Amino acid sequence: MLHCSDGPDYVGQTDDLGRRFAEHGAGATGGYTASRRPVRVVWSEEF
Repeated sequence: MLHCSDGPDYVGQTDDLGRRFAEHGAGATGGYTASRRPVRVVWSEEF
C-alpha cells in the first residue's frame, strides 16, 4: 500500500516491490500515482 502526497492511499500487487516502487516514484506508470508523487510505502505483505 502506498500513501500519496495528496492524501489518498493506493493499493496494488506486484512480484517485485523494489522495481514497482521505483516505477511509481519515477512516474513511469502514467497512472493514478503519477500525479500524486512523492509516494511512500506504508504497508506490504508477501504471500
